[in-house]
This record gives sequence, structure tokens and C-alpha cells, in this order.
Amino acid sequence: MAFSTRDARILVADDQQDFLDFTVDGLKELLRGARVEGACGGFEALVRIGTLQPDLLVLDLRMPGGPDGFEVCRRVKEAPATKATKIVATTGFDDREAEQLAMTCGADAFVIKQANLAALARQITSLLDADRVVEDATRRARARAKAERTAPGPPTAKKRKTRR
Repeated sequence: MAFSTRDARILVADDQQDFLDFTVDGLKELLRGARVEGACGGFEALVRIGTLQPDLLVLDLRMPGGPDGFEVCRRVKEAPATKATKIVATTGFDDREAEQLAMTCGADAFVIKQANLAALARQITSLLDADRVVEDATRRARARAKAERTAPGPPTAKKRKTRR
């Protein structure tokens, strides 16, 4: 089953290369039309975020040897150029404390790695579709406002001077 993503740019960041490859390949199959790329570790994730400018980041929270997922999440959400990037935080454990901290850092969703790829793809699609609904509504509202400003109005009557 493929999900709709309309040319979304998705970056998957994880420190385990095997899991990273599996996730990137699986999401490419499930999210047809999306550009899905991988970054191994926090440093590479930060560099790739700058070059790819993803719409969504699938981010492992526990990455040793550099900035971990919590720090990457904070940096993405604090930077004006990337703060709108949606983030799905992941970890290998059903860890409520990590989930709460990830949400505090700015993550938009949390999925444990043991969940199947279809569940991750549904979460990604849900976040991207919600963004598109807001963008479409904003675009329509701006178009209506512009049309109202440029539409000819009723003729204005000249005010008659009255004598007193």
C-alpha cells in the first residue's frame, strides 16, 4: 500500500546504518513520489538538513558520538529557516520520558522503532497532509482577500453640500 506525499522531501537520521538503510528503502516504497534520503548520525543530519531542506525529519533520539536527536530537534526548531520542518522522533525503546522530552524539544510525533514501516508512513503522511491543509486554506484566504481588494465596488455617491 502506497501513501500520498506529493513530492515531499524526507530525511531519516539514525546512527545505525542497517536500520537507516532499511527505513529509507522502505519509505521510498511506501511513500511513492517522496524524496527520501538518509543521514548517519547527528552531525550528518544537521548538514543534510541544511542542503536538503526536508519537509519532514525522521529522527532517532539516541545517537551517540555527536549531537543526539534531542539536540538536533532543538536546533531545527530554533532556526528560522527550519522551524516549520515536521519531526517524527524515534527510539528503540518504548520510553515515555524520551517521548516527553522529544515533544518538549519540538518533535511533532513519536514512533518507536519496533512499529512497522506502514505505521511510520501513516504518521508521516498525516503530518504532511495536515501541513498541506493549512497551506491550502491560507492560500485560498489570501486569494479571496486579494480578489476583494481588487474587485470593483458599488459606485460611491457624491456627498451633497447642504446650506445652513
